Amino acid sequence: QWWRMGREFLDFMSTAIVGEWSTLPGNRGDLAMVDPVEAYVQEYTQAVFGRSARRGLVDDFVQKRHAQPIQSGEFDALSYAFYRSAFEIMAQNMQLYAEPLARERRLFTQRVGKIFYAQVHEHLALQLPKSVQTEDQFAQLQTGIATVGKFLVAQGYLRDHFR
Repeated sequence: QWWRMGREFLDFMSTAIVGEWSTLPGNRGDLAMVDPVEAYVQEYTQAVFGRSARRGLVDDFVQKRHAQPIQSGEFDALSYAFYRSAFEIMAQNMQLYAEPLARERRLFTQRVGKIFYAQVHEHLALQLPKSVQTEDQFAQLQTGIATVGKFLVAQGYLRDHFR
């Protein structure tokens, strides 16, 4: 069963994933050239959910259009497809990268996560301690974690955590 994903979450993920994917060394950076991504979305949706992906899904995600809300299973397919495409671009263009393939893949994943989290941090106006050495700092950290968790539940990324 799929459920609707929230706009803020999807916009933040699009900014992070598509932004990093489009600037990878070896990727032409042309967002109109998402054919492999579209094929991977279709492949994933068919294999995992036994149905076809809707037309325009990749473009809607890239352009942050929400005329038809993106569903949880669709986001799973989008995430898989962009990461697979990114990892393949890296593997096919290793001469353009400084680190071994496994490390470059981890670095890509970390960059996407940092970009996503920075947007969430700003959106939620999180007040996090610089260190966790006192009970007050720990309580402040717990509040921040709970706030992020509630956001992820409200946005449809998590279903029942943090409730």
